[in-house]
Amino acid sequence: MVRLALFEGILRVVGWVVLAIALGLLVDWLFEIPTWMRRVLLVAYTGLGVWASVSFVIRAWKRVPAGDRLALHIERREPGLRSRLISAVQLSRSEGWGQSEEGKAFIERLVAEAERAASTLDLRRLVPSDGLKRVARHVAPLLGGVGIALLVGGPTAGILLKRALGGEVSFPRKTRLLEVTGERVVARGDDLAVVARVQGAIPKSGRLMVRHASGRVQTLVMDADEDVEGAGRFGRVLVNLTSSFRYRVRINDAESDEFQVEVLPRPVVTNFDLTLSFPGYTGLEPRKVVPGELTLLRGSRLRVEGI
Repeated sequence: MVRLALFEGILRVVGWVVLAIALGLLVDWLFEIPTWMRRVLLVAYTGLGVWASVSFVIRAWKRVPAGDRLALHIERREPGLRSRLISAVQLSRSEGWGQSEEGKAFIERLVAEAERAASTLDLRRLVPSDGLKRVARHVAPLLGGVGIALLVGGPTAGILLKRALGGEVSFPRKTRLLEVTGERVVARGDDLAVVARVQGAIPKSGRLMVRHASGRVQTLVMDADEDVEGAGRFGRVLVNLTSSFRYRVRINDAESDEFQVEVLPRPVVTNFDLTLSFPGYTGLEPRKVVPGELTLLRGSRLRVEGI
């Protein structure tokens, strides 16, 4: 009875925990759960395992009858004992019967008869495994289905399982980003070529999502170009930039972070100073000059400072 209770409880715990992890894997595969949420789920899995162990294993073990309760449990299922088992258990603890020879002999005969009757009992009928079989009928298909899903998922399922168990593993994608142009600072009116290199499943085109300061989002097509290293190269040239914006690249199921492009006015010189240093043989001190006064002797040096 103890073994059946433990097996049934452990099977229930395994079923609940496996079901919870399987649902977590499915949600991660559909929505790419962030790291902090996966850590919360890992704590939840642990808490569920502790709760299920207390509820199904420890409590089931404590419900197993012992002593008088065990004797009554057996006699309810074996009426042929005619209370001999419970009487033998209870009277063997009685001090009053043991004080006389007649009482002692009576108890010994009663215990012997109970032992002979108990030796012929069918334990499988007295301790049925219906509960364990019922739980197994529910848990076995669940474990089989999860196992088949992991086999069909292959490496992707393995990566998802590592992520669910707390591993810092990148989300499995058909296409992997290798390189993106990233953040840039450009002059107003200049062009910017946004380039991305990917590996894996390479589609015919990608998308460039541009988010302007006003909040408007513009989606542009990125054309594919075969890369000499076997990877895919996608690019799009943004011409005549006038204001700052943010952008992200999406190629198939791979998506980059959002990058900032800062567009600044082109530098313009508004004023500059000229300092003329004469050759040593002239004996003259350096002095500031204006462009129209430039007369440079051989060996002179001219310093230009612009603002």
